[in-house]
Amino acid sequence: MNNSKNPFRLNIGFIVKESVGYSRKFEFDYPNIQINPDLSFDNFKGFATFDRTQKGLVLQASFTGDLLASCVRCLDDFKETVTTNFTELYAFDNADTDENELTVPVKGFIDLKPVIGEYLMIDFPTKPICKANCQGLCQECGINLNHHECDCEDVVIDPRMEKLKELLEQEKKDE
Repeated sequence: MNNSKNPFRLNIGFIVKESVGYSRKFEFDYPNIQINPDLSFDNFKGFATFDRTQKGLVLQASFTGDLLASCVRCLDDFKETVTTNFTELYAFDNADTDENELTVPVKGFIDLKPVIGEYLMIDFPTKPICKANCQGLCQECGINLNHHECDCEDVVIDPRMEKLKELLEQEKKDE
């Protein structure tokens, strides 16, 4: 059923001919796959289930994969696991949709790549962080504090913020 060049191009024509309530699940498992020019995933897995209804085909999907990202604190590259779950209706009739909604193609093939790509981009964190305790870069010299200690002098702090500094230092000691 899957096209080797585009495994997300699915033949759903036979589902249209089935009775209401029919369901078909398509599973995906790829060590590496390119969704679009900006999205290349490792360990990509998921499924797409089409349910036949009176108005069209309801797609319920779940996908997960590892994407190369840059940490916003330290700028190191790391693998970010992105997961998305979504539901879409592919309507039989254009009258049942507005201009942004999907319709069942006449030829019976649906390409899920654009839809999957959109949802994965939406679920990708806006500020990816490599690890919860990432220390980032030194504000003075720019050294990555996760890998090296910095020799920079402590910046003179406004006396009104001294108590906050003490609290932050205490929190670091407690970790």
